[in-house]
Amino acid sequence: MEYYKATAKQLYEELERLQYSENNVSNRASHAIQLISRTMQLLRKAVQERGFEREEDEIEFFKHIKPQINGHLIFYRHIFDIEAKRIAYTEEEIEHCITEKKRHFTLFIKENLEFVYYYQNRYTHLDKQYFVRDAFRAPLPHQNTDAFHDREFTTPYDHLAAKIVAKDLFYKFLIKPLREKIENLAPTKIKWTASKASLVELIYALQYTGSIENGNSSVKEICLLFEEIFDVKLKDVYSTFRDIQLRKGERARYLNSLANTFDKKLEESEDFK
Repeated sequence: MEYYKATAKQLYEELERLQYSENNVSNRASHAIQLISRTMQLLRKAVQERGFEREEDEIEFFKHIKPQINGHLIFYRHIFDIEAKRIAYTEEEIEHCITEKKRHFTLFIKENLEFVYYYQNRYTHLDKQYFVRDAFRAPLPHQNTDAFHDREFTTPYDHLAAKIVAKDLFYKFLIKPLREKIENLAPTKIKWTASKASLVELIYALQYTGSIENGNSSVKEICLLFEEIFDVKLKDVYSTFRDIQLRKGERARYLNSLANTFDKKLEESEDFK
């Protein structure tokens, strides 16, 4: 198991060096794809020759190590595709390309919501079904069936886990220019001082009402945006939303409080006219 971890660590160190040594995004993505592809080949060979001492090691590899690496590969392929188009595409066409990729990820989440919820909340009770190679059954309706062609190096769900990783990396990539603008405008970040559950209420309300990009932005994208604006880390967002759904009585507590406070302040301002 140590070999797999050491190989992954070496890759991430090389990717970090590449991040600082190559300013051209297209070149960086191209080099990253080569590095990751080479690492994937090394890992595939090692899995075939070394295997795993314990089932727990196999689960850790196919639940965390391989999906993280493969997720970076998927991410950099998307970035390279976008940057390669800049030679001939207009800015409007590039924006359309990015929007289509965002829709691709949004559709992926909707079609695999149960697994996305399982993976992002770090559940473990189905790990043997999801991340052990002997657990293969018929391909799932929305799964990439190409992943089933190499069963020595693939489990039923490790490719889906990789797409979750790629999705998160892609959204962080898109949010980076906005983060830089925010940092330039406000050297000291504004702090969110209400509860995180309150912020989750607000985020879902904005997404459901189409208040941001006419509803084309996912909950994950809006979360990343608010994390940058308010210097807050939102973990287990889907779990928090589930808790909100299960509340007894008033579920939209924060949103109702906002409306009530706003109405009160409006009335007070009227009194001073």
